[in-house]
Amino acid sequence: MQFEAAKAIAQARCYGRCEGCGTAGVPLDAHHRITRGSGGVHGAAAAVSNNPSNLLMLCRPCHNMTLTTVHVSECIALGWVIERRASTVARYVPAKIHTVNGYGWWFLLPDGTYQWADELNLTPEYLLYYDVSASKQEDA
Repeated sequence: MQFEAAKAIAQARCYGRCEGCGTAGVPLDAHHRITRGSGGVHGAAAAVSNNPSNLLMLCRPCHNMTLTTVHVSECIALGWVIERRASTVARYVPAKIHTVNGYGWWFLLPDGTYQWADELNLTPEYLLYYDVSASKQEDA
């Protein structure tokens, strides 16, 4: 998917509200949870990087927080930044964010929607190695 298309989906998902702090009516930046530098911007890597599940819409202060080394461990703990080693399971790493449905742990899905992660009672550390799609298949 092209970046502009993924960004438009993420913008629609957030309804003009920062997914980090919940502030509405401020300019928002598209933040790559797995940085483009970690995976690349061409071919298959671009498909992962430019997927709506990899994007958060953040206000400038929240986006700046993700770019500083001082806050990197906090941003990883919140699911706002996904470490390179976890890039193959990025869609299974929830983020603690503000959504139109409330604040909490949410999975960002490729179609631009959310799935409430709190109902699964799983931690981000566990989810780095957990395949949510497998559990959904078992439940079906």
